[in-house]
Amino acid sequence: MNGDPPLLEDLDIDIVKIKYKFIAILTQRGFDQHGIAQYDDMGGALLVFIIFGAFLTLKGRLEFGNIYGFGLTGCLAIGTLINLLTPRGYSVEFLTCISILGYSLLPLCVLAAISVVYNLNGPIGWFLCSLMVFWCTITATKFFEYGLDMADKKYLIAYPIILFYSMFMLLTIF
Repeated sequence: MNGDPPLLEDLDIDIVKIKYKFIAILTQRGFDQHGIAQYDDMGGALLVFIIFGAFLTLKGRLEFGNIYGFGLTGCLAIGTLINLLTPRGYSVEFLTCISILGYSLLPLCVLAAISVVYNLNGPIGWFLCSLMVFWCTITATKFFEYGLDMADKKYLIAYPIILFYSMFMLLTIF
């Protein structure tokens, strides 16, 4: 009781590193500082998925099953592909892949918030959606690049990731 560590410390959740990771995603800077690229947790990624689903719920659509189903299936496929591309001695765990792809969904949360008050099914909306998908893709690719030392294969990694986030973008629009 008195000698037990705090709950967040026991669960290995560092609020400061989660904040730095959010800032790195939103500003596109600082991926290699503070150990951000190597910090993997499920707490922040799960929070981003919940925020994304909550904004879609405010829009009048309950999409939590689709978000988690598409997210887990996509993370499994992308994790397998990245493990096939990594050099010997490196590998990505499934939870690391979920963490990176989950955190990088943060710009699409901004898009989902915009979709609550503005209809994105038009030229301006499609431009904004494309911008957010590219932002998510660049962010996730940088995390994999810094975390796994895969600078030479970043374009091969970016292609399935852009397809992954395009699917979430379609959930936001329609």
